Amino acid sequence: RDTAAEVARRSRYAETAWGFLRGCAVLGVPAAGVPGVVYALAPDAPADERPFAERYATTVRALSGQTSLMYADRVCLVPDPVPGSERMPSFAGAVDIAAGQPVRTLRLPSSRRPLSRLGRGILLLFEARHTMLTRQVQQPRDWESEAALHVFEFGMLEEIGGLAYTSAVAAYLDALRREADLLARPQKVLDRKRRKALAQVFGDIDDAELHLWGSVAYRNAIKLMLGSQAAFAEHLRRQAS
Repeated sequence: RDTAAEVARRSRYAETAWGFLRGCAVLGVPAAGVPGVVYALAPDAPADERPFAERYATTVRALSGQTSLMYADRVCLVPDPVPGSERMPSFAGAVDIAAGQPVRTLRLPSSRRPLSRLGRGILLLFEARHTMLTRQVQQPRDWESEAALHVFEFGMLEEIGGLAYTSAVAAYLDALRREADLLARPQKVLDRKRRKALAQVFGDIDDAELHLWGSVAYRNAIKLMLGSQAAFAEHLRRQAS
């Protein structure tokens, strides 16, 4: 969470997501061998000495057959105990057997090649914002909300990346206007100078992370070309279909 706090100090866009993350997140331990189940280590939770299997069975019985389930107010930060190739945090629904109810989780990867500290903070806040907007289990997909989530990310990067980021967005926007369509090879748009400037925002990053932030700038340019958040939401819907 320290990485998210650093971003929040530099971006007004991040304030609400950081307040949410700071106020409702607790550590969650994944249940070995049981996908989608966590145990929230909440400091204010009453002691429960029952065996794991008993608590799990009780929770499953309580939730079986229920419809329109709502997630708990708190969110579990769940570190991945096994180092792997995944580098970005992600949102996922789970069941918290400590409280016996569905819970939103933010999965924190243990990559052998972690992203930059600033990059981790931005992406954790992005997923925190996603979590804020998701309250119901099996919530229908809302493309307007997804577009707003991307615009939130664009705002953070514009404030933190400054001219290096906005110059990258402008380069993509010029290319989109020339092509009058989506780009076949967007990774070829940024010249060496712009790539170096964008990389310097985050420090010593590898090509894969640089490509990640370039792709955000490209999406930002698409939104600007389309002219409105509603049109961008429709673009996201079409791209997913």
